[in-house]
Amino acid sequence: MNRRAFLRQAALAATGLPIGATVLQAKSHFTHNAAFNLSVVTDRPDAVITEIEQILQQHLPAGQTVAFAEHRLAGSHLSDLVWIENGALIDYRTSRTALANRLQHIAQNFGMPRAINHPFVLTFSSGRPAGNPENVSVFRENELLKRLPLHQNLESLRIDGERGRVTVQIQNGAARIVAADCKHKTCMKMGGIRSQGQHLVCIPNRIRLTIDGVPANSIDGTVF
Repeated sequence: MNRRAFLRQAALAATGLPIGATVLQAKSHFTHNAAFNLSVVTDRPDAVITEIEQILQQHLPAGQTVAFAEHRLAGSHLSDLVWIENGALIDYRTSRTALANRLQHIAQNFGMPRAINHPFVLTFSSGRPAGNPENVSVFRENELLKRLPLHQNLESLRIDGERGRVTVQIQNGAARIVAADCKHKTCMKMGGIRSQGQHLVCIPNRIRLTIDGVPANSIDGTVF
């Protein structure tokens, strides 16, 4: 199914995803229950959506709604993908699961990771309730390093990553990465996160921020 057909079949969802002007829900035929966030930075959105839809049909339960968002990034960025399932980062480069193999196949088909100009960010998410945000959890891979109160301003916190450091800031109820030793600094350009269940990922450094909170009935998003 091409991208236009996918969007035509989708139903307009409730607003609230922080990225993208288009927020959609679609029903698919899935096989196991999981809360997930998938984000892809790509210059070939139509082809990527076709590949992702096939994965969603195989890896998530029947009848589960999926929110879709898309927007454009200015400048040069690293094309890559991030899948977070039940709060854990799935590293398709090292994992040997069927899902990781499919993600690795997509990455290889689209030459990820590679530098691209003015790419699209595609976000698919489902199953994770949103609610009142309380804390910012800082992870290296899936190791919890710190949990910080979201309501208390923090000027800077330096975290050592795989290829250097990232600097985290919390201001006015939002967490963001304000400095990073990675080349393209996509994580910095994506701005802040403030809703329960949102993630902000610096892919080269393998550092991830997650907003924790009291669950409610909503769907969240993921940003790079």
